[in-house]
Amino acid sequence: MVKKLYQTKHLGLGGRDACILAIMEEEKIKKLLTHDQSFKQIPNINVIDPIAKEKRELGKNSKFKGI
Repeated sequence: MVKKLYQTKHLGLGGRDACILAIMEEEKIKKLLTHDQSFKQIPNINVIDPIAKEKRELGKNSKFKGI
């Protein structure tokens, strides 16, 4: 984990984020469901943002143009 923290500190990721990345690497997990945009800077990880998807769907179905 310390190695991941050192590798990602310039990307705005903290200790918990580095721990998540270390576990993902160890378990060969490639997808992450998060609203934290910093993870999008990590290569070989598919970041799924549930908040962004919800906003897009709300905008499509909204009667109000500003939403």
